Amino acid sequence: MTVYAASYDLENVDLCIPGAAKLVEIHRKHEMPATFFCVASVVEKRGEELKAIFGDDPLIDVQSHTYYHRMLRDHLVHGPGIPVEELWVEVGKAADYIGEVFGTRPIGMRSGCGFEHGMKGEPERLKVIAACGMEYISTQLRGPYETIPSPFVDAYTYEADGFPEVWEFPTAGWHDNVLKGYGAHPTMFPGIYPFALPAGPVTNAREDFEAAKPWVDYAMEQGKAYVGLCYHPWSLYTLDPECGTIDLMLAYAKSIGMEGVSYTELYRRTKG
Repeated sequence: MTVYAASYDLENVDLCIPGAAKLVEIHRKHEMPATFFCVASVVEKRGEELKAIFGDDPLIDVQSHTYYHRMLRDHLVHGPGIPVEELWVEVGKAADYIGEVFGTRPIGMRSGCGFEHGMKGEPERLKVIAACGMEYISTQLRGPYETIPSPFVDAYTYEADGFPEVWEFPTAGWHDNVLKGYGAHPTMFPGIYPFALPAGPVTNAREDFEAAKPWVDYAMEQGKAYVGLCYHPWSLYTLDPECGTIDLMLAYAKSIGMEGVSYTELYRRTKG
């Protein structure tokens, strides 16, 4: 049975508070877990407010979205990756700081922007990521030539690069800020799924949900282990302060029998 792995990349210092507050409210309403991948430099500024929003709620899983949202490897769109030694800050210091604020050190990390091949072929960078205590990462978030939307790719380990203990959990579909037309982006890859490309940017929560729904349906039809979409609190809140996209999505996932899991629970089940 396909599970719905809800996650939010929390990276906007101003809108993270109202966006996260509304999303937590919606997840509690539906009794479905969520992972918030938090940028540590944002937590520096808004940590106490985020702690109050998340509380000590087992539904809410807090993991890392790096320290400054810098590129962990070279990116065709966003430019060169940071030097390997700076990953100790972007990955290690981020996990340490988030752990200090929220009481549990992250074991998972989502990269900024994401890459077509995740961290494949980067053993020196994976060595630092593993040494920083990351047991799973979510970095394969794009299609060919770093385009969006992302195709479905099953979870895998980096055994080929020498790190069988590090798991990768790719996302599928759109980065929701791109789907909403917030910022320019390269041409999307040719449609390998008939539902991949809507006519234009979505303009309200219902359209946003309807554009994402086929990705969930496809995952169920194909018997995928999970479907993980790429959402941002600031983008969801900007489109609709009620974050109605997620209210609709969680209700729909439950209606078709999907169990909701955090990324950390997904990792633990996948690892076995």
